[in-house]
Amino acid sequence: MERVLVAGVSRAHDAIVAATLEGLTGRSVESVPVPGVADLAAGRALLPRGFPLPTTGLAGALVSHVRRLRAVDPRPSPPTPYVVYAGSAPGLGSDYRVALERAGLDGVDVVALGLDAGSWTAASRTLGIPLQEASALRMLDAIAIADVVVRRACEARARSSDGRALDAIVHRTIERLATCLHEGRDADPILAAFDRALRARRVRRQAASVRVRLVGDAFVALTDGPLGSDVTRWLEARGAQVEPPAVTAWVTELAHRAGLSSWVARARTSFAARAAACGVERPRIDDPAEIDRLVAQTCGRSVALPIGAHVALGGYLATRQHRAADLVVALDGFACTVSTAIGAAVAHSLARRTSPRFLAVELSGDVEAQIESRLDLALDLARGDAA
Repeated sequence: MERVLVAGVSRAHDAIVAATLEGLTGRSVESVPVPGVADLAAGRALLPRGFPLPTTGLAGALVSHVRRLRAVDPRPSPPTPYVVYAGSAPGLGSDYRVALERAGLDGVDVVALGLDAGSWTAASRTLGIPLQEASALRMLDAIAIADVVVRRACEARARSSDGRALDAIVHRTIERLATCLHEGRDADPILAAFDRALRARRVRRQAASVRVRLVGDAFVALTDGPLGSDVTRWLEARGAQVEPPAVTAWVTELAHRAGLSSWVARARTSFAARAAACGVERPRIDDPAEIDRLVAQTCGRSVALPIGAHVALGGYLATRQHRAADLVVALDGFACTVSTAIGAAVAHSLARRTSPRFLAVELSGDVEAQIESRLDLALDLARGDAA
């Protein structure tokens, strides 16, 4: 089983990042299937209580995938590197190792690839190949490319009644991008072709009646299947134009907090350039410095919010200032609520007095229940405001 396993956010992000990492390392890289409800339950059984949905879901998916691989080829093999990306916390790798050990699976070296030099040093050692700053920047660019593909697809679905055809275009584009990035070629021509294909397939329908912006945990908002992106598809089916969060925005927030101003600038520039090539109509992502200013104006400069609360409240305040949506939905995985509750409380208070409306949703593998109650009501109220 001499391969590198990659997981992080969504099928689109994972496939593009895996291809980029394969091109950088020369190793065989494959993405772990996105977690489902069964994986979430398995992860919760293997990890101590209190871990959020992304960690438990990815842990369960990793365990399931390694078991499947070893069932096919049970022969002893070198350790399998497992890389988790998208702004992972430095200590997260040990949490996945705990889950693997409790499942009776050894021989998997886990690297949580964050913005700190230590994680890249660990990745270089684990993968057996030097990863320099240029490698990190290529990974950032790959994340930006996946972000703009996801956002451009959301914009197209808001104007089309032929969702299956659009999904097929997205799938083919991701495959082409994966090949391109593996070979180290420029992705802009493929992004431009993606934009042309979407415009050519556009089927007019009634204009979206309400604009919804998703903020908060990028994994919860973007991961495919019942743990997250069903929310996006449900909103679109109800006639909303959805702006999904960008993983790039989360990376820039982490880089900003770490004082890596050059990384912030590079990530934002990469996102803007790729969005232009892809024809994204709303290419803006939040500026961490602007978020700091807006939160300080609202809560006072002496108040230091946890990162989850800071991002949720800051996303709402930026949306209000730029009039970018009628409803802001802050999505977070269960067990993140202590972090986000403060920011959500402030945003809820502001939303009572002015638009846009705000809703905080903590998901725990219960998307359908949340949709049928709180989200349905919030969407109807926002639609009434926009009318």
